[in-house]
Amino acid sequence: MQFSVIDPISCDLSALSIALEQNHVPSWKKQFWRDVEEKEAGLSSAIGLYTFGLLHGKSRRPWYVGKTSAKGGYKCEIFTEHKLNHYHLLLKKRGQPFFVFMPLRTSSGSLSKNFSGGATTIQWVEKRLITYALDRNPELLNRKDTRFPKEVFLPGLIGVQPKGKRSAQAQLARGLFGGHG
Repeated sequence: MQFSVIDPISCDLSALSIALEQNHVPSWKKQFWRDVEEKEAGLSSAIGLYTFGLLHGKSRRPWYVGKTSAKGGYKCEIFTEHKLNHYHLLLKKRGQPFFVFMPLRTSSGSLSKNFSGGATTIQWVEKRLITYALDRNPELLNRKDTRFPKEVFLPGLIGVQPKGKRSAQAQLARGLFGGHG
C-alpha cells in the first residue's frame, strides 16, 4: 500500500475562530475544501493521514497527526469539535497554520476508496507519524499513542536524544536500524 504527500494547504485559523463565534463555519469550510480540491480532485473525500502544523519562517512544525478511513474521508474528519479545540489552542502561537494530507493510493496511483481494507494500514502509519512528530515537537497535541514515544529511551533511536556527540552505543544502534530517531 502506498501513500502520497500533498503540498501544504494554508489554513486561516483566525478566520475560522471568527466563523465559529458568528456561526458561519459552513461558508469557511466550503472555501477551505475548494482549496483542497484545487490540489487534487476528490482529495476532500479521500482516506489517509493528515497533519496540522504551523509554519514559522522556513520551519514547519507538526502539532497534530490524524487519520481517516471513514466513508466521508477528510471532509468528515478534520473539523470535528475535538479537532477544532486543538486548532483553537494554536491561535496564540506564532506561525501560519497548514494541513498536509497523505492520502492512501491504489496500485495505479488513484485515491483509494478501500475504507475497510485500508483502515489497519492507515492506523499503523498514524502511530509511526505520531512518533516522528513527537521527535520534532514534544508539545504535540495528540494524546493517543504517545505514551511509549514519550517514556521509552533507546540511545540513538528512540526518545529525546542528548545534545552533543553520540555515544558508541547510539552510533551502533543508528547504524543497525538506518538512523531513525
